[in-house]
Amino acid sequence: MSLLDVINQVRIGQGTEEDWLLIKGYAADLDLQTECVLCPLENDQDVDFEESIPQEYVARGLQPTIDYEILEACVHRADRLSGGPMAQAACDVIRYYIRFDTWPETLGATDPPHPVKDLECLGR
Repeated sequence: MSLLDVINQVRIGQGTEEDWLLIKGYAADLDLQTECVLCPLENDQDVDFEESIPQEYVARGLQPTIDYEILEACVHRADRLSGGPMAQAACDVIRYYIRFDTWPETLGATDPPHPVKDLECLGR
């Protein structure tokens, strides 16, 4: 499944509060063709977050990024910024949010001057 497929799923409401967006590779490289999946993760406090990913996804190199609620908000924000449902705009907002844990003010926003959180350091 690609990010484009996931964005389309979000647009039609296919997903649950338990789902997380898992991506392959680095967030900075995220594009519409990046391998992704929506997957519920275990919410057991005794289980390490990374260990709550199903092994089949770990074996494919997928890593958790954002939960479904944030993913849905990214898609809606992109729609507002672009004036309609544009997959590339959604990709841009998702990529920005994953990297910096904040919303871009505009489409094509540059990296913040002092990012609070850039998940690139975590290998995402």
